[in-house]
Amino acid sequence: MPKILTEIHAKDKSPLPLFQAVWPKVIGVKLAAMTEVIAFENGVLTISVSNASLYSLLAQYEKGRILKKIKGQFPEIEIHDIYFRRGV
Repeated sequence: MPKILTEIHAKDKSPLPLFQAVWPKVIGVKLAAMTEVIAFENGVLTISVSNASLYSLLAQYEKGRILKKIKGQFPEIEIHDIYFRRGV
């Protein structure tokens, strides 16, 4: 699947749909339902999170793991950071 998604990215030039497509696989279906990939600008992926508890969990404890998984899915896309914000 990542190969197909990469081909779509090559045509569209916006990696946002790629990240949105793999997000449930990266974070898990249960947590994906409480989050949303909303932006990718200047190498920073922005994720909207439904509540303060989940925000704290993701921002403080899971950020590194999630960033590593996203980079592993798309090594050709330069991703520097993930920014979590409340608001889904």
